[in-house]
Amino acid sequence: MQELDCLSKELSDAPVVTKELIDAWDLLKPYLSNRSKIVRHNAIRAFAKFAYTQDGISYVPDTSKLKNSSTFTPHIFTVEEIRRLLYAADNLPVRNNAPTRHLVIPAVIRLLYCCGFRIGEVLRLRVKDVDLDTGIITVHNGKGASMPSSPTRPMPAAAAARPPRTAAPTKSTAA
Repeated sequence: MQELDCLSKELSDAPVVTKELIDAWDLLKPYLSNRSKIVRHNAIRAFAKFAYTQDGISYVPDTSKLKNSSTFTPHIFTVEEIRRLLYAADNLPVRNNAPTRHLVIPAVIRLLYCCGFRIGEVLRLRVKDVDLDTGIITVHNGKGASMPSSPTRPMPAAAAARPPRTAAPTKSTAA
């Protein structure tokens, strides 16, 4: 909104939203993705609608011109890629500067893969959200409402029950 205000002062002294103002505002950031432009336009359109209710002459931009034409293509992991990813996670070295990393990373990856959680949902989980007896994990503030989710495979519970590695094996203990 601050950008729009500054641009408005440069273009005109009139306290109204004009088509020229919106077009000039669009040109400020031509590098934005189409999705980001849609988000920006939704905010400016809401403001323009408010301005129109106040003055009756402000221009309200049409949203039909902005289509979400995402070029994003998801990567579908092969079974071998998943196997290698899990193997790498399970074999992280124990580090003094990150003493629980070798425990957390495998659990996070399994929750993402097996349960379909988003990374933010997993990172916000707390001990009280996980019931290992029933296999229910409750996600709070996920996409949509708070909802319970049950792992579809026993792997997360099995990973949680696995005894933690506390130190990297040495040559004397490996024999």
